Amino acid sequence: MFDKFKSLGALAGLMANQEKLAAAGERLKNNADRMRCTGQSGNGAVKVTVNGRMRVVAVELASGVSLPGGDAAARSRVAELVREATNDAMTAANQKLASELEKEAKELGLGGTELGRVLGSISEFLG
Repeated sequence: MFDKFKSLGALAGLMANQEKLAAAGERLKNNADRMRCTGQSGNGAVKVTVNGRMRVVAVELASGVSLPGGDAAARSRVAELVREATNDAMTAANQKLASELEKEAKELGLGGTELGRVLGSISEFLG
């Protein structure tokens, strides 16, 4: 029970120091833009790299992946289509998540408060 009060006190302290909170948000955005994580499938046949904002920045198809008209231009077109489709799906998921967060914030009585705005702006950060 006392841990919950400690958490609320820490949260209240953060909300009181909005400059510090804004600076931390900017640092997080900058770090997320530079961050790179790569996943792969098919024993390395397909590799996808995303940044910390969950945006696909690169798709690589190994030369052994067979494509209709399997030249470099076809490979590049398919990689671009995969990148765009993945980003489109992530944008839709972020919008749904933001809507759910807003609904939850209102349920908690946080709609219109600073915390409600912070929770609601998560999709802006990711987008």
